[in-house]
Amino acid sequence: MGQFHIIQTGFLTPTLARMQKEGVNTDLILKKGGLNQFKLDKEEGYLPLNSVYTVFEEIYKKEGPAATLDIVTAPAEVLEISDFVKFMLTQPDLLSACQFASKYDQIMISNEKIELEIWGNRAKFSFIWTDQPSQGRVLLELYSFKLVVLACTLATGNIFTPTEVHLTHNTEPDLDRLLPAGHNTKIYLNQPAFAVVFPSLWLTYPMKAPKDPDLSIEPERPDSLTKKISALFDTYGLSVLPGIHQVATVADISTRTLQRRLMNEGTSFYEIVERWRIKTAIEMLHDPKITIKEVCEQLRYANLSNFNRAFHRWVHTSPMKYREKL
Repeated sequence: MGQFHIIQTGFLTPTLARMQKEGVNTDLILKKGGLNQFKLDKEEGYLPLNSVYTVFEEIYKKEGPAATLDIVTAPAEVLEISDFVKFMLTQPDLLSACQFASKYDQIMISNEKIELEIWGNRAKFSFIWTDQPSQGRVLLELYSFKLVVLACTLATGNIFTPTEVHLTHNTEPDLDRLLPAGHNTKIYLNQPAFAVVFPSLWLTYPMKAPKDPDLSIEPERPDSLTKKISALFDTYGLSVLPGIHQVATVADISTRTLQRRLMNEGTSFYEIVERWRIKTAIEMLHDPKITIKEVCEQLRYANLSNFNRAFHRWVHTSPMKYREKL
C-alpha cells in the first residue's frame, strides 16, 4: 500500500473522445478501471491515478501502442486538457512557463514533481514520479512526453524538437510518432526521471498560445489526503457518492489507515462529506429550476429535516431563507 494519488480528468478525456469518435465502445474499458461512476466531462475534476493507469493498459491491449501515442495529434487540442495547461501556456515566455509548472507541480498529477535545470547552453525539464513503475505509468509517461512537445510547439510557434529525451523505463518507443520528421533526438532509457533536454536559448522564446480572458485565479494544489478526497467527490456523480470503504479501496489503503491519516490532518471522512454536501447544496440552491426537496434527495439526506439541520449548522440559516435572499 502506497500513497493515494489523483490525476486530472482532462488527461483521459481526449483519449476517450477519439476512441468514441472511431466507434469504439469505451464503457467496458472504463468499468475495468472503476471509472464508470465518475463524471468524465469535468476536465478540472480528478480521478484515482491507479484507475487511470488501468484504463491506459486496457486501451493498450485493445488498440495497440499506436492508440496510446496518437491520443492528441494537434497542438491546439492541448488547451482542452485543463485550465492548468492554459495558465502555463499563457506565460510571457517558455522560461516563465517552465517555472510556473515547477511552482504548481502536483496539480495535474499529485505524485508529480517538476523541475527546470539550466546548465550553460542546455536546459533540462524533468518530471519525477514517486509511485512504483507499471505499464500504465510507462504509457502515461509517453503520453506526457507528446503533450510537452505539442504544448511547446503551440506556445512558442516553433517546432519543438528536444536534443535529448530521458525515459524511466527500458523500452525504446517509436519516436517518429512522438516527434517531427527528421529529428535528431537522442533517447536515454532507465533514467531516474522523465525529462526533455533542449537549448537554453529556447527559454527566451515568447509564448504565442491564445489568451483566455476567463483565467484569473491561479490553480490550487491538492497536496493533502483531505483535498484529494474532496476533489474526487467533485468528479463522482451525485447518485454514487462513495462511502469510506469505497474511498479506502480506491486509495489502496485500509479503512483504519484512511481514518488515521484524516485525523492527522485534523478532519474526518464525515466532515469531508458534509463540507462537500453543503458546498454542492449552495451551488444547487442558486439554480431556481431545482427544488429544495430535489437538492435534499440528490445529496442523499434521509429527509428534509436532516438536510435543514445540516445546512443550518454550516450556513446559519435554512435552505429556504438562503434561497429567498438570492
